[in-house]
Amino acid sequence: MNRDLLARQPFKSRVFSDSGYNVLASDQAALCKRMATRGPDRFADVDWIKGSESELRIGGAVAWISCHLASVTAAGDHDFVLGHVRATALVRDTAPLIFHRGGFTEPNSSVGN
Repeated sequence: MNRDLLARQPFKSRVFSDSGYNVLASDQAALCKRMATRGPDRFADVDWIKGSESELRIGGAVAWISCHLASVTAAGDHDFVLGHVRATALVRDTAPLIFHRGGFTEPNSSVGN
């Protein structure tokens, strides 16, 4: 596997040439839930930090990943987007927020047993 590539499958209307990805912290579940809803206020009061490229970073996140668009492939009602990773950083030494099987979980917890 090439470590310099990152894949995601966003809705068709959300394809950008350059993207920033944030790894939220385990104490940011409320923020994650709010940002996942539909509505005009879902991004209000987010601690946005301008990155060195065109991406926005979220304050309090564990890490960020900066990517440049490599390719876009149609995948039904989504697009599969592959990006070249330009830069990464571990910003905060805490557990990441993990969403698995319909809920939030902690690293090293027993899931799927």
